[in-house]
Amino acid sequence: MSFTHISFLFLLLLKFSPLTLIGQDQSVIDQFNRDLRNAQNDKQRLDAHLGLADEYLFCLPDSAQYHSIKGYELAEELEELGKLAKLSNFRGIVEHNHGHYLSALELYQKSRSVYAQLGDMEGAVKALNNIGIIYGVIGEPHKAIASYLESLQYNEEHGLEVQASRNLFNVAMSYLELKEFDLARGYVERLKEYQNGSKEMANPLTLEAELLLHDGKLDEALSVVRSALEIATTGGDLSNEGSLHVLKAEILRSMGRTGEALASIQKASTLADEYDFNDIKIEALAEKVNILSAMGLYDKAYFNQKELIRTKDSLDGINKMNIMSELNTKYETEKRDAEIALQSQQLQSKSFWMFVISLSTIALAVIIFMIYFTLQKKKRLNGLLTRQNQEIKSQRQKIISSISYAKRIQHSSLIPPGRLQEIFKESFIFFKPKDIVSGDFYWFRVIDNMIYLAVVDCTGHGVPGAFMSLIAAEKLNKAVGEMGLRDPGEIITAVNKQIIESLNQESAPENAQDGLDLSLCLVNQHTGEIKFSGANSSIIILNDKNEFNEVRSTALGVGGAIYGKMYKNGFCFETTSINYQSGDYLFMFTDGFHDQFGGLDLKKFNKGQFREMLKECSNIGLNNSHEFCNNIFEQWRGSTSQTDDILVLGVRL
Repeated sequence: MSFTHISFLFLLLLKFSPLTLIGQDQSVIDQFNRDLRNAQNDKQRLDAHLGLADEYLFCLPDSAQYHSIKGYELAEELEELGKLAKLSNFRGIVEHNHGHYLSALELYQKSRSVYAQLGDMEGAVKALNNIGIIYGVIGEPHKAIASYLESLQYNEEHGLEVQASRNLFNVAMSYLELKEFDLARGYVERLKEYQNGSKEMANPLTLEAELLLHDGKLDEALSVVRSALEIATTGGDLSNEGSLHVLKAEILRSMGRTGEALASIQKASTLADEYDFNDIKIEALAEKVNILSAMGLYDKAYFNQKELIRTKDSLDGINKMNIMSELNTKYETEKRDAEIALQSQQLQSKSFWMFVISLSTIALAVIIFMIYFTLQKKKRLNGLLTRQNQEIKSQRQKIISSISYAKRIQHSSLIPPGRLQEIFKESFIFFKPKDIVSGDFYWFRVIDNMIYLAVVDCTGHGVPGAFMSLIAAEKLNKAVGEMGLRDPGEIITAVNKQIIESLNQESAPENAQDGLDLSLCLVNQHTGEIKFSGANSSIIILNDKNEFNEVRSTALGVGGAIYGKMYKNGFCFETTSINYQSGDYLFMFTDGFHDQFGGLDLKKFNKGQFREMLKECSNIGLNNSHEFCNNIFEQWRGSTSQTDDILVLGVRL
């Protein structure tokens, strides 16, 4: 069950005034418009723009954007800090609704800073709640939780119960998304203590239903989700209503009441189709496949499974087109940057010569003419530079927003780390991209009771690396899905072939080396055997005596023109079998961590320190190792920039 939509039940952007989405008072709007027309000075104009931005914020976003920007500029000019803080928040809400998440984050942070400067901590804390929402949207749940908890502490200390209840809801919801059920349960219990019948209080019913389903208490879960549905329907919260119908169907299916489950999923599908709720559409199709399979209607289940794949592929296609568009925009922006730099240099040169000429003994008439001519040209060039700089700023924002959206796409394609703990009771994944998006990614599947684990390091990082990661993930899925391959060496050989053919590398020049390194393990828990194959990588097995066994792979990568020419000769990747004992540890990793520069001498972290860190991970328990690895990395890196994408995966066998 996804919380993409139900999260908006109480993740409402706080606008520092009572929240009203409909039924705006037209007489108030008319009065503000009259005030704006009749304004005698900038202060009156500021007040009118502020009032109109407030009224339009959740009903006419384009009008809200216009008035919030105009008011913001006046507030800065007049140094009206209180109004500047409020308008920063309004602008953040507008940018958020337009999908410009980094701009929204910057504006919320400015709002918080100005409120803190004024000593208005209640305003600063409300801005902090909005900052947490942005972190949740862009896939930074731990930062979101930290923001909510800081806001919660202030609201509880000052008796602001409504705001505190919303903070508790957001924290619990974030932990449910992370599959941290025990932590989520604790915050749900705290949220229940705030219930006093007020409609403004965050309602815990949806969260309770999800927890009861997880605990197998199906009758209670069904009763609670029905209550939540009644509230969502009455309040007109359509996206939440759709997600709750999917949750209800999941509960009914678990109870064996498949006919009722199918009826509930149909309601969710109808809402998703009518209002273009794409996430709910995918959730509903996935649950419908489960219901039809439970009913023995395998032909219909197969048809819906195909529709689910088609819908996902369609959305992925749109997302990939967005990324391509951003790359093109980035190229054009860099090109325009170079042109403007040249024009700026020319302008500075002309200004310098005008200064020299102005000190010379040329006749007064010539001096006046030259000054006049130069000033006119400078004015035209300054106007051109101003317009181009504004355009570049706009293009840069679009690039950052789209790449941030690409990060959400990439993270959504990764299986949540919590799923790995369902397979291995002790496990962790430390994933730290160098840039917004990453060339490293992890991949795991359970096929025929065999567990497949892969750690992949694509050429480059950032956007180019992310492109290769999308290609590599698709080829892995094809190798085990459509082609039905099961041997790790055969799977990597097939991926190698597909990438070389997809990128036309058999005939490409030898400097076309786009490709990847990877480790791929097949874990057979019944026989205590690991089958391993890799490309220019290795894995480490640590036994109960703290003895390391590093198993190396073929010292060649996947893809690239050189390997493309080798492939013509029938090159294949080999598979190695390793026996293990229950309780041994398996670690898979890319080279980003041990190649990181840092320390007092700015040297690489190196393999020796890396192995010692893995040994300490086994001592403290893998479930606690993510934060431990992050602390080690940040202490070593210090003020040095991150060298490469970082990925470490560990499981206790």
